[in-house]
Amino acid sequence: MQNFMNNLSGGSNKEGGEKSNDFLSSALGAEKQVKQAQTMKKISDMFPGSTSEKLAILNKINSASGGRVLETLGEIENSSSSQDEIITKLKGFLK
Repeated sequence: MQNFMNNLSGGSNKEGGEKSNDFLSSALGAEKQVKQAQTMKKISDMFPGSTSEKLAILNKINSASGGRVLETLGEIENSSSSQDEIITKLKGFLK
């Protein structure tokens, strides 16, 4: 436990502090990866079909939105009350 606390506090020398920063950087990086995975899961659940069909839809939305696919999907999801409404809005967006 003491080693863990030393690593978090920077330890008794500079090397320990660097380890602490590495530990925190790793934790923040892992948190970011988890959020990205959760976002991708939500996006995947929005669309029916195979992975290649889902990627084709995402590419169309990305092109139509000027590279703002995640923001666009978030806006559509937040302003919709059901899965059917999301699909209807996406179909309208892709025309």
